[in-house]
Amino acid sequence: MQSDIEQFLALRESLLQERTAIEASIREITNVLAQASSAPAAPPAAPAPAPAPTVAPATSGRKQRKKLTAASRAKIKAAAIARWAKAKGTKTVAAKKPTRKISAAGRASIAAAQKARWAKLKAEKK
Repeated sequence: MQSDIEQFLALRESLLQERTAIEASIREITNVLAQASSAPAAPPAAPAPAPAPTVAPATSGRKQRKKLTAASRAKIKAAAIARWAKAKGTKTVAAKKPTRKISAAGRASIAAAQKARWAKLKAEKK
């Protein structure tokens, strides 16, 4: 058991040395890139010490959900009601779509166009 702990400590020490070497390489590459570009680059921030491992809250790492529109929620609700009704064996009444209304100017333009069509047909018959 003691040898296992010693092996883990040795492995940890070697990984920490490798980490510092990698960080030095990153700083060196950043400096070379900063010199290559005409604008001076900000020096990289010193790496923060590794925090002690903690238990993360259950919500960390999840993406935020997109908000649904009212129309989408209504569709989902109607589908859920229909599924439950199907399972229970009852019928559901489908929600009526709102009727579209046309403006008075729109009706007038359609009527004028239709009158012109009928006048053309009557003229062709003569």
